Amino acid sequence: MPSHYPILRIMQRRTRIVWLGIAFVGSAACISSYWGVPGIAGGFPADPSPDFDHPTRRWLPVGTMDRSVVRESSGIVASRRHPGIFWTHSDSLNEPMIFAVTLDGKIVSRVAVEAVNWDWEDIAIDDDGRLYIGDTGNNYGWFHQRTVYRIPEPDPAFAAFQRVAPTATWHFAYSDNRFDAEGLFVRADRAYVVSKHDRGRSRVYRIDSDNGETTAPVEVASIDQIVVTGADVSADGRRLVVCGLSGARRYQLNEIDDGSFDLIPLDSITYPLQSVEACCFDGDAIVLTNEGGRIYRVTEDDFAAGVRFQSPLPEN
Repeated sequence: MPSHYPILRIMQRRTRIVWLGIAFVGSAACISSYWGVPGIAGGFPADPSPDFDHPTRRWLPVGTMDRSVVRESSGIVASRRHPGIFWTHSDSLNEPMIFAVTLDGKIVSRVAVEAVNWDWEDIAIDDDGRLYIGDTGNNYGWFHQRTVYRIPEPDPAFAAFQRVAPTATWHFAYSDNRFDAEGLFVRADRAYVVSKHDRGRSRVYRIDSDNGETTAPVEVASIDQIVVTGADVSADGRRLVVCGLSGARRYQLNEIDDGSFDLIPLDSITYPLQSVEACCFDGDAIVLTNEGGRIYRVTEDDFAAGVRFQSPLPEN
């Protein structure tokens, strides 16, 4: 553990008090930004094909995490080495920990990361057994620099408390546009962050820095009509999924010669307006989590049909 860690934890607690003090004012601004973007309703566009008869289903979780442990699930990714295991973490100023969970919400393992959770927003994975944690949140433009950590994927079979240290760290610094990024994915050994709402749309940036260096993020694509709160890339690198407050969309991802991406929309689903914070591929299905710790799984067929999920019926 770094020698400065206790000091940073004190700074975190003090910063949390400041954040709570401005939450009321800030929440009004955030709500305005979600609903004030042309074509967006609660972070997702109006139905692009109104003549298509979309099927409807109830929006029901497949599991729920213990919120006393995972206080606010802000990122999720499926393990590529341990079938049935997903890695998640809490949002800003919570303990710097990742959790191995199953679809039903069972917490299998807890792992402390030797880094500070200023505003962890997403988690990603590569094919070499490494996880990436995006400390990329910047809600009020406070930070001039943000960070992505790489750690070895722990073995979830060790249910006892574990601790890992980052093996690589990438920093990116803003020029005059301090965007908030809540999506992260890794493709061909490159880390990419997805901004939440950046000059009227969400944008995809490549992080080119080597370990320990600081560089400017490079814009490689833009995403219209959705306020992105999470992202993931398929294991073959050919599809991208992004989620927002009330829907998720899949894209075909084509890399162009100059290193930018051509994102071709494939299909989408919508769900009741809520704080969905994270999404990831689970084979061809998509797993999503919200701030309340609920876990949802949407199948390939649901996306292909463009299902419009509705609120569950109230219990009698």
